Amino acid sequence: MMTRQKMLQIEALNNRLGMLFEKLNNGEWIDEIRLSTKEAAAVLGISPNALRIKVHRGQIEAEKLGNELRFRLSSLCSAFIKLEV
Repeated sequence: MMTRQKMLQIEALNNRLGMLFEKLNNGEWIDEIRLSTKEAAAVLGISPNALRIKVHRGQIEAEKLGNELRFRLSSLCSAFIKLEV
């Protein structure tokens, strides 16, 4: 059973992703959109830890912003295609 807090986190993430795809529909450049580790993992359907491992192995590109990783949406699209194959 999913807790209320987890449901709220998922809803917030869905809202954020919805806003990102709305920006794409408005003609904003796909390379300008950056996602957090949690958002990128949700897009790929993997855990944040699995995503960090893939970055460490060089399978997915990421940028460091202080202590955090940021992912270009275009890189995630390429990574998603590779994961599906």
